[in-house]
Amino acid sequence: MTQTPDDAEALTDRAFDALNDGDLESAQNLATQLRRLRYSSYFEIQALIHLNRDEPELAFETLREGVQLAPRVWRLWQLLGNTLSDASDFDGAMRCYETALQLDLDAQDKASVQFNRATLLSRRKRPSEALSVLNELDSTIAEAPLGLQWRWEALRMRVLADLGRHKEVLTSAEALQQRLVREEEDDAESLGVAWSQGGFALLDCGEHEAAREWARRALEWDRTNAEALRLLRISNPSAPLATRCFQVMLQGDWSDEADETDEELGFFKTFMVVARTGEEAKSLALEMEAPLWETPPRIETCEEVENCDETSIGIYEASPYHLFPRWGEDEEDADDEPNSHP
Repeated sequence: MTQTPDDAEALTDRAFDALNDGDLESAQNLATQLRRLRYSSYFEIQALIHLNRDEPELAFETLREGVQLAPRVWRLWQLLGNTLSDASDFDGAMRCYETALQLDLDAQDKASVQFNRATLLSRRKRPSEALSVLNELDSTIAEAPLGLQWRWEALRMRVLADLGRHKEVLTSAEALQQRLVREEEDDAESLGVAWSQGGFALLDCGEHEAAREWARRALEWDRTNAEALRLLRISNPSAPLATRCFQVMLQGDWSDEADETDEELGFFKTFMVVARTGEEAKSLALEMEAPLWETPPRIETCEEVENCDETSIGIYEASPYHLFPRWGEDEEDADDEPNSHP
């Protein structure tokens, strides 16, 4: 039976859903089908799979092939620009955004590309230019998806902080906070980014306690948010400094009403921690995780892995939850290949 463009659109939607769920195997199977159909969304999905697997060079290769074969697909230029920006190739990223803006974009698509241009300018320490780009979106940002609106407001806070306009940052923070706490949107990634980026703006204004609260809010939406973890760590001015890094693994009992299963599950979760001693690293990991559970998790392993430049103690990286079925009382029989869970 011949497959139609509608079939390709459905496969694309399923692939993005799989990516959002962290199911890279299903996303890869769907991407392979899209490639057979010669559908351009293959390149975007395949590149995102590579990025999720920490394979940036393969992502670059995929996207460069994509923009060569489908040069009028703006999303490919934007993703290539974002990936280059993350790799600090700012000139290459800007060329990608400028190419995307020359294509036939509606207001929402243009707002997305312009937002990424402003992000790039902010990263390059050019806040006046970044603010100018953000201001160009004033008349159209209300038509953009909510997630982009939140990110736009948080980025504007950071740019204003870089310009020393602290009073405006605090006014913007109050307005954005009122919006975010009311939202029930399931765009957890955008909510987490908005809370963490806004928190950094508050930190730049010397508002340490407010910054810590925004970091905690970000982590409510994404417990693996590295920027929020960094904000929480460096926003404590009284935190001791250390140069030792530890990997701490916790094991606990999984209980989530959203999981429709009667199977008894356990979980592993790994934290990367800056601490002065192994005992301090264990304590910091438990302090982060234990309040979330009726039965506190226990330390499975703690290993010193490397040294770092002197910095505030605390967690700087957290893994997803890795679930496994418990077989009776003998937890050592747990599955060797646990499933990931956000």
